[in-house]
Amino acid sequence: MRLDLHNHTFDYREPNDKFLKKDIEAIYTTKILYPSLDGIAVTNYHNVGNAFTLKEEFPQFIIVGCEYRVVEKNFPVHVVCLNIEDKHHQKLMSARLRGILYFISLLKNENIPFYLTRVAWGIPINDKVIECLYQYFDNFYAIDVANISTERESLFAKKIASYYKLAKVGGSDNLIAHYKQKVYTEFACESIDEALQDMQNARTTVGTLYTPETKQHKSWWYIGKEIYQQHIHNAANARRLSPEFGNFSSTFENKYFFEIISQSQHVYKLEKHEKKIEKLEKVFIDYLRWKKTQEIFNSDLSAEEKKDSWVKCLKEINSSFDL
Repeated sequence: MRLDLHNHTFDYREPNDKFLKKDIEAIYTTKILYPSLDGIAVTNYHNVGNAFTLKEEFPQFIIVGCEYRVVEKNFPVHVVCLNIEDKHHQKLMSARLRGILYFISLLKNENIPFYLTRVAWGIPINDKVIECLYQYFDNFYAIDVANISTERESLFAKKIASYYKLAKVGGSDNLIAHYKQKVYTEFACESIDEALQDMQNARTTVGTLYTPETKQHKSWWYIGKEIYQQHIHNAANARRLSPEFGNFSSTFENKYFFEIISQSQHVYKLEKHEKKIEKLEKVFIDYLRWKKTQEIFNSDLSAEEKKDSWVKCLKEINSSFDL
């Protein structure tokens, strides 16, 4: 069974609960039919409206979920919750302001499947934060390792999964039809409920597939520099030939020029984020070695046992983090 466990239907800055019929049809075609998926989770930020709408249309395929930013010592911990009901959502919206350990305890009490995602997004690098990361990784049983927007972050997540023995899950992160790359989590079972239980037992694999091109308009994010330049060239020629069309082409240039600038700034932010993850990983590994060394040598083990445990521990760290 293949499930895409991470999808947004809108940008978190522009929430929208309304779906057009063509949008729903496009989602079914490109997200379920073409990739031959058995189900998808709709996991918008702090919102379950679209998820319930799609669940009504395709009850056998849609998993109602939500991505919550849990506030932990002034930095966000991103947690995706699955198979939730509206009553759960209201509780979780309040619980997310009370820290990650309280939030996870509520999830476990309500038997709600969940996993950690965006493992390093928005996290400052300091001693208190690193200590928090060390403590809360142990409280998860699954982690998103295949977020297609940040490869470096996905690699870090895979290393965390390896060290903490967490289930690896993945999702495409979007329900936009023109995205060809799809990420799925595969389970050795036949129902969604069984699959989510397998996720808790770390019995998962993650894969990637591609869907055919759709007829929908592509985002300018995916249009190459040469194609964009050709549009500008054509618009400039049209302006020279027709003053009336020139006004349109000028508007065309301005609109997409600013969109390209905006996307370029986004790429720049992602590049900075990638460098930050690299630094975060190094600092976390150093802390992990120090912390485990402290725990081992402050234990009641004999000197020889401490030495053996310490060597084994360092080997495990080095192996998990490819050192």
